Amino acid sequence: MSIKSVIFRYNQEIPILSMENNSIYLCGAAVGPFIDVINNRYSFDCNNEQINNSFFLHPVKQVWNFLNIGFNQNGLDVIIKEVNPITSLSLWLLRQEDRKVINERKITNIIDKLSQYNGYFFGATSNLHNALLHDNMEQTLDLLWKDQALIDNWYRYGDQSLPESSLLNFNGYGFGIDIYGKLNDYHGVISLPNIFDRGAIIGVMTKNVKEHKIEYIVGKKSEFINFDMNEFVRLVNLLDGEGNEWSIDNIISKSPLNGSMLSYNEIKNVIVSIIKS
Repeated sequence: MSIKSVIFRYNQEIPILSMENNSIYLCGAAVGPFIDVINNRYSFDCNNEQINNSFFLHPVKQVWNFLNIGFNQNGLDVIIKEVNPITSLSLWLLRQEDRKVINERKITNIIDKLSQYNGYFFGATSNLHNALLHDNMEQTLDLLWKDQALIDNWYRYGDQSLPESSLLNFNGYGFGIDIYGKLNDYHGVISLPNIFDRGAIIGVMTKNVKEHKIEYIVGKKSEFINFDMNEFVRLVNLLDGEGNEWSIDNIISKSPLNGSMLSYNEIKNVIVSIIKS
């Protein structure tokens, strides 16, 4: 026996008082974190400000720690509002009926990275995050179950099981802006943490794709960095034109998988204009 069912209420967040009994709410489906053991009501969630507060654990870590102290999820409904990497991995953990089959070291390593980098998977899990990141047009319950199968395969076989389109394979070229506002170009970097390790607080990774388009990942080192990522996405969407919608996930923004029409210098100019404003 495992969880009872998964209920998808797209983009709906409810207050604590409206939470249903015998239910688990993931990643913003209800205000949280909140635990009610009497009525079996649980919300594993925290907002961006809470993630950066050591008192609050990352939502996936909340689920993992609760399972470790004997939480019985059997027979409970799981309610979600969005298909994203945090929701998908949280649900995957709740679906594991026998925790003994889980490689604790591997999962703990993933969760430590989540906690450290505000929800984005880095290092060995970068490609997994990319495969689980979807835009608003793709949100369906069917997509959620496809992602559960994807995590199953990734857990057993690693990155070789992921769709080729999700493999980052960045070309080692990017740029970053440091705490003093200085812009630096970087070569030989393979991830945003590489750029952050060199002193940047805002970083950009690039990958050339067909038809003279470029795929970008743009991120800031933490939520404390005074850079409006929502404004960045608004501006690049205006410049890139219809059908080239960028996605945003907390402190990370990503161009469409088929690439952006914007040049390297145009991305730089947008970032600099936001900083100056």
